[in-house]
Amino acid sequence: MISQMGGVTIRALDLVTAVAYAVDCVNHHVAEHHVKTAIIAGNIAHAIGIARRDLENLIMASALHDIGFFNSGERLKALDFEYKDSSHAEIGYALLASSPIFSPYADIIRNHHTPYVEMDKNVTNLLSNILFVADRIEVFLKNKVNGNAIEYRDLSNEILSLLRKYTDRHFMPEIVDAVKEVCNVEAFWFDLEGNDSSSPLRRYLGNSQLLFNWDNLYEFARIFRYILDWRSPFTVTHSSGVKAVATSIAELMGFSQVEVAMMGLAAWFHDIGKLAIPLEIINKPGPLTYDEMAIMKRHAYLTYVVLDSVDELDTVKLWAALHHEKLTGDGYPFRLTKPDLTLGSRIMAVADIFAALTEFRPYRQPMTPQKAMDIIKDMTSSGKLCRNVVDCLKRNLDLINDARLEAQKEVLNVYRGMEELICKDRPVMCKIRPYAELV
Repeated sequence: MISQMGGVTIRALDLVTAVAYAVDCVNHHVAEHHVKTAIIAGNIAHAIGIARRDLENLIMASALHDIGFFNSGERLKALDFEYKDSSHAEIGYALLASSPIFSPYADIIRNHHTPYVEMDKNVTNLLSNILFVADRIEVFLKNKVNGNAIEYRDLSNEILSLLRKYTDRHFMPEIVDAVKEVCNVEAFWFDLEGNDSSSPLRRYLGNSQLLFNWDNLYEFARIFRYILDWRSPFTVTHSSGVKAVATSIAELMGFSQVEVAMMGLAAWFHDIGKLAIPLEIINKPGPLTYDEMAIMKRHAYLTYVVLDSVDELDTVKLWAALHHEKLTGDGYPFRLTKPDLTLGSRIMAVADIFAALTEFRPYRQPMTPQKAMDIIKDMTSSGKLCRNVVDCLKRNLDLINDARLEAQKEVLNVYRGMEELICKDRPVMCKIRPYAELV
């Protein structure tokens, strides 16, 4: 069990803000939106006198609040100050609500675009409205400062004037009053302008920060593989398939129970950098151009960057982020060679290729396991993949492929329960159902 992996604890904020960084890399117009929104929300909450545990929940919710945006075009529309569509908030809520760890954040996220006059008066809805205000302030600042030599703090009066226009319905008056107080604090503006945006959040939380044990971390990875994979109908089950293949091979090759669990974690995280890749590239029904391929290759590097922010995940980082490296040194993103690639990284590379080849892609039908093996064997003959790993897959092909199919069917059942909600803002894309033959 993952719980047997020892007493290692990880600061949840470090991992969440690293993932938020990747999410916000999808377009320079939304760069650092999550973390800066969290800074603004944390300052407002502190000015109001929010209890420490509620402050912690608010900051974590703020760092995750837009995870329900699966459509990057729709996310850019949210840069309009008067943006009203809350479907992404409902999706974010649905993704997090089933988890006892993340359900407090889910409740806050759900109403972060709901006018306060439409909500009951309670602490959770107060936190939601703080997030609503913080989110809109960050959007205003982005639109105002973008490309202009304007310092944030010079916009205080304009921010307050704009918020007061909506105080009668959208924003609680006491929150707008707290914004005025916050705007008078120089450190607030310095925090927003700083290079290390997550540092102020750690200062706000102090020693009360939420710590993830390995069970919490597994739950985090489980949820985020949905957020990652469900952006495209062609990758709905991908991370689950990679996990089944990678953990099966690892177990067959003598990895310990703890190592197999770490391999599963790495598989769920391996494509987390794709959160920053535009969907028009992921869903392109043909070969990528040179420039598009350069953008696509960035995902493995971003996976490395995200996991590198947490020292305790060093092994998981190497197994997850190096899945496009080749023993011959012509992989990416680091062009590593055979001596640099551990057995875990080699297993992940084979698992990712096998899972991808046997799945639908916008430019081809899925291959049979036998056809996928032919391609993998050719890559092995040319020295790109580890022969021992490939031989293990070949000897146990039916067993491993059955495990892949079972894992993918399981996650597909979860997806079907949310498909209508997820497809609300992208009906054309969701008419594509390449995964239908799995059930």
